[in-house]
Amino acid sequence: MSIIDGALKANLDYAKRYDPKLGKPPAPQIAVVTCMDPRLSNLPEILGLRQADVDVIRTSPAPMRFFSFRDPEQNTREQIKIVRSHPWIAKDVPVRGFVLDMETGLLREVLAAPRQTAA
Repeated sequence: MSIIDGALKANLDYAKRYDPKLGKPPAPQIAVVTCMDPRLSNLPEILGLRQADVDVIRTSPAPMRFFSFRDPEQNTREQIKIVRSHPWIAKDVPVRGFVLDMETGLLREVLAAPRQTAA
């Protein structure tokens, strides 16, 4: 049996216990834009949210273009700026950026502009 045939068989089993009330469109309360890093596959759990409460938008580079960065905070600031400047994002929609500390599992907020130090 092929993978597709197996998926169709599993779908038949699922359909037997399907509840049409679940067919309502999702109404996420938050959208999270993240990289394709597989370590972030459990984002709703990381954020303490139910799957239905979060719309996870995974970004990947265009074919044959590879992006890397050494400074996650600076990259996050740049991404905040890009999202904030998009004409489809209303100015009253909060846009915030965070970096996940892979050692502790804690989120660290990144301010859109770096803090200025007194001279």
